[in-house]
Amino acid sequence: WYEVELTADTGACDTVIPKDMCPGIPVVPSFQSLNGMEYEVASGDSIPNLGERRCEMWTEGAETPKAISMQVADVHKALLSLSRCADMGFESRFGSAYGCLIDTVTGEVVPLQRKGNLYVLKAWIRDAPFGRQEAR
Repeated sequence: WYEVELTADTGACDTVIPKDMCPGIPVVPSFQSLNGMEYEVASGDSIPNLGERRCEMWTEGAETPKAISMQVADVHKALLSLSRCADMGFESRFGSAYGCLIDTVTGEVVPLQRKGNLYVLKAWIRDAPFGRQEAR
């Protein structure tokens, strides 16, 4: 298991992690990388999608690990796409002190910590061979 911290991002189209994060989990071609997708970063530059890491993720508040595919790019920090979370069946809630993701099927509450003006998800991930996560 690797301990990771992902910054919740309403503007991220994909959950993306740096290429050097979790080096023991293989990077495999993704739909995005095979189709030449690039991400626009804050500077306005574009960076290519390098593939994805297919993982099992365990978080505080979870009864079981969840399957998640995280895109890999030359980014500085990991971003958790809240639109992808919504596609997986999670609602996002944010308050002045903390936030959370709520599984609309199981009712599980996954806490998000507030760090300054950011909300972050602390999680543990490991390699898990499976297909891309799908909306429920």
